[in-house]
Amino acid sequence: MKYISKKLFLLPTASLLIAAFAYTQLPEQIPIHFNAAGQPDNYAGKLFVFMEPLLAYALLVLAEFFPKIDPKKASYERFPKAYQLIQVLVQILLLGTNVFTILFALGYQLNMTFLLSAAVGLMFVVLGNYMPKFKQTFFCGIRTPWALSDEENWNMTHRFGGKLWMVGGVIVACCAFLPADYTIYVLLAVIAVMVIVPYVYSYLLFRKKEAKK
Repeated sequence: MKYISKKLFLLPTASLLIAAFAYTQLPEQIPIHFNAAGQPDNYAGKLFVFMEPLLAYALLVLAEFFPKIDPKKASYERFPKAYQLIQVLVQILLLGTNVFTILFALGYQLNMTFLLSAAVGLMFVVLGNYMPKFKQTFFCGIRTPWALSDEENWNMTHRFGGKLWMVGGVIVACCAFLPADYTIYVLLAVIAVMVIVPYVYSYLLFRKKEAKK
């Protein structure tokens, strides 16, 4: 495979094997969603434990396919390590989520809010650190119309966005230590800032450049 390593398929395979091993020991209904307090509030049949590995396989196939149809596919050759890292982080997150779900269903008292906040926060920090290395593509990065049409705008937006995502990731990770009632609100607010602010920043860069013409 050209864009992702075949070794990455070991992660969803591990998730699939863990699910198969645990399947007979699981109750007929397992938790698939947790509220802000870390308690399950939605359930599904135990076959659901195979859904995340299958989703993980599908995402890897798409990660290999998308660059081939991207009008800016040459850009992927310019940041292969960062593109690969994105897939690694997503796969680890899916594997961890499936393992946590299985353990919780088996009766282990895990603090799901703590675990997921810490994991997602760490992922944002790592992504933020690598974000300045992202090159113009239609499937990866902060894809504003102004950044996609201007490489300077793209680079400046991703340098700014990278710093913002690192700070946001630290805050999200710290949500693991907040009272459960506040966690979801802080998490949503931080993610909204991480998404909206870089978009506005990219537009302001565009307006500034247009004003100089």
